Amino acid sequence: MRGTINGGFYRRSQPEESVRFTVLVGDIRATMAKVEAAGGRVLGDPGELPGVGLFVNVVDTEGNVVQLNQDFAVGASARAGPARDLTVS
Repeated sequence: MRGTINGGFYRRSQPEESVRFTVLVGDIRATMAKVEAAGGRVLGDPGELPGVGLFVNVVDTEGNVVQLNQDFAVGASARAGPARDLTVS
């Protein structure tokens, strides 16, 4: 759904746990390539949640873990608005 944020809060069970962000992207493999080109790391291959979409974790150059999601239900019209693919510069 365009313009909404989904997520949850929980207590840390380990001191090294941190905030995790999820970014909706139009093309997960193209975004993975952008992350690597900018010096980040991709943690494995995309997984599929059947009927929902693809997901993969990446690590930026400062060590932050971000989950990339390519949602099967989000059409091109939703991606054409203000929310765009992750831009790595």
